[in-house]
Amino acid sequence: MAHLIGKPAPSFTTTAVLRQEFHNVSSEDTRGKFLVLFFYPMDFTRVCASEIAALSEQIAEFEQRSCKVLAISCDSHFTHLAWIKKLLDEKDLVDVNIPLLADKNGKIARDYGIYNDEQGVSSRAFFLIDKMQVVRDMSINDRPVARSVEELLRLIDILGSEDKNDETESEKRGLKRPLVSEDESGAPVKASKTSDEATIS
Repeated sequence: MAHLIGKPAPSFTTTAVLRQEFHNVSSEDTRGKFLVLFFYPMDFTRVCASEIAALSEQIAEFEQRSCKVLAISCDSHFTHLAWIKKLLDEKDLVDVNIPLLADKNGKIARDYGIYNDEQGVSSRAFFLIDKMQVVRDMSINDRPVARSVEELLRLIDILGSEDKNDETESEKRGLKRPLVSEDESGAPVKASKTSDEATIS
C-alpha cells in the first residue's frame, strides 16, 4: 500500500450520484476545503449502508467545518443509483446527501493504494485531506468494521485548530508540546516554554 501521509492526494475525476442525479466530480472541486474521501467495498451491503447513513445524518457538522464528504466504491454510477433507490424504497436509509462516486475500473482505489486485486473491490478506508490537498490522516479497516463519524469530526477539528493557530483549542486537544533542550552535558532538559510560545532569537 502506498504511504500517502504528508503527500499530495492523488487527483481524480469521475461520475457521482447525488440526490438520484448524475454529476461530474473532480478532486479539484474540493481545493480550499477539507475532504473526507470514504472508500467502501461495494453497494448492496449492510455495513456500507449504515456508514453512509451515519455520514448523511451528520453532514451539517462536516459543512460547518468547511469539509466535503465523498463516498466511493468500485461500482458504476448506475449501480449507485439503483442501490439508493432500493434503500429509500425499503426505508433502510435516510436521504443520501453525500455524493457516491463511481470507480468501476478501480483506478482511484489503486491510486490510493487500497485496491484488492483478488476481490476486485477497494478496502474499507478513509482519507482525510487538507485544504491544500495533502493527505493528513488515513485509516483502513476490515470489511465488516465501520468507521466512527465522531472520530472523523475530531480529526478535522484538530487540523482546523492547527490551521487557525488557535492556541486555546490546540492546548485543549493536546496539540501543544513542550520544547526539549540540552544542558552542557547533553542531557535533555524540559524547557519552561511550549513550542507555541517560543521565539526565535
